[in-house]
Amino acid sequence: MRKAFDKGQHGVTTMSWKPGEARWTSLGARWERKARPTRHPWGWAAGAGAGVVAFMAIGVGVPSAVFADALPTPLRSMGAQIALIVVAGVLAVALLAVAMRRAAERGGMRLPLAVGVLLFVATSLMSAGLMRQRAKVDRARHENENASMVLNAAGDVVQIKGYIAGDFARDFNALLARAPHLATIEIDSPGGLVDDALKVAAVIQSRDLRVRVDRECASACVLLWAASPTREMGISGAIGLHQARGSGDMPKEWQDAGLALTEAPSQAILKGAGFSEALLAKRSTTSPDSMEWIGAVELVDEGVALRVVNDAGATPGRAELVMADMLRRDGAEGDARRLYLAYAVASPGPALRHAQALRAAQREGRSLAPASDAMNTEARAFAMSHAPDDALLRWATQMLGLYGEGIDGRNPNVCVALVDAAQGTPDPDTKRRRLEALADLMAAIPANAPRASFDANMARDADIAIRTEFSARMRQGHPESWRDWTTPQQCAFVQRLYSMALAQPPDKAATAIRVIEGVQ
Repeated sequence: MRKAFDKGQHGVTTMSWKPGEARWTSLGARWERKARPTRHPWGWAAGAGAGVVAFMAIGVGVPSAVFADALPTPLRSMGAQIALIVVAGVLAVALLAVAMRRAAERGGMRLPLAVGVLLFVATSLMSAGLMRQRAKVDRARHENENASMVLNAAGDVVQIKGYIAGDFARDFNALLARAPHLATIEIDSPGGLVDDALKVAAVIQSRDLRVRVDRECASACVLLWAASPTREMGISGAIGLHQARGSGDMPKEWQDAGLALTEAPSQAILKGAGFSEALLAKRSTTSPDSMEWIGAVELVDEGVALRVVNDAGATPGRAELVMADMLRRDGAEGDARRLYLAYAVASPGPALRHAQALRAAQREGRSLAPASDAMNTEARAFAMSHAPDDALLRWATQMLGLYGEGIDGRNPNVCVALVDAAQGTPDPDTKRRRLEALADLMAAIPANAPRASFDANMARDADIAIRTEFSARMRQGHPESWRDWTTPQQCAFVQRLYSMALAQPPDKAATAIRVIEGVQ
């Protein structure tokens, strides 16, 4: 019996009796010592279970309860699942401990051992599933490259371009540490993670940072712009609204729970910026796979508090604002955009009318050609009749050079571009230079400039010179109708007229150019 006791086959509480004794005595008391602990075969399982529970409690459970705001939203939305894992793990370890103790004492208690093992296995599987989900979330958070952040030399303006990805908040906080005097954020972003955007939005609000959008700011980026107490938008800027999207490949109920955690603060930021119910409705009804673009003019009309600035840094008028919005939607860039914005500044009434007509055609899906042709014709006529003489003569000199390139015969498509010939392929470089020259001319006209003076006698002399030259061409064998002339013939004739006009004194030259261009 003593040998069996020493080997752990009997517990210390096992009762024994031998002849001559008046009562039963425990083996532990009989030999006045405690038996060695039983080395139960499931000891490794208890140790592993304790490790799993400790890992889950320290790595997941405690952060979820204490540092919830520091966790990604998808994990914060799993509070019930995390709590279940922790509770199951604690029960597993407790049951395994009871089973081991009772087994050491009595050599039995298989039921607690079996239940403990089952709970341990279940806890391990749930932990593995949660960690797998965390890995998916991390992959989703880093699937896009983080936005670049370029600080100016003075350290008060940063240009942010790209996605709000997994390290965006960290990178922004590091930037603030390097630039304590940061005052302005210029951002161009397609959006990204709402979690990180909300964290940075809180910093923007607390530090009263200005956020400016000159091009596009979509999805989560809008929260950064709206959070700024002094938000700005360039005249051709726009924000993109749509429903938020869940993170990672997660069950729908988890995604919905995560989105619910960010929706309330997102709505608070947007409403604080003055977003109307109509704008919020566009956001809530536009699917995550689509985008509703809102330009500066619509934001102003909907009552959003912002400062709109044009390319010169000034506050634009209504005509310039509407024209810029129409051009943005049409994708106009470069000299075309510069030409029509200058037209809106110099002639706001007619420009606003044309811009509204084009915007209506855009909304209704109609062809823009009729309204566009009407604006082009009127804008060109306005430039010829209102430009200062010196600016008009610079423009005419540029055109004379282009016509000279056309008649030298090296590239016949130059003339096609200059006289808008119906046949042939216009030279793209000539079209670009022609548009650039006209944009420069329009930009030289101040706002509300009066019509240029027009001397009747000079105009009559210029008209006679044009008719005389036309007759001379007909005597040389040109057709009687201008439409029947070849493109090279038309090009050479216009080049001759510009050359004759620019050879005169400036006042007569400007009048002659206006007559050539059909200004009466």
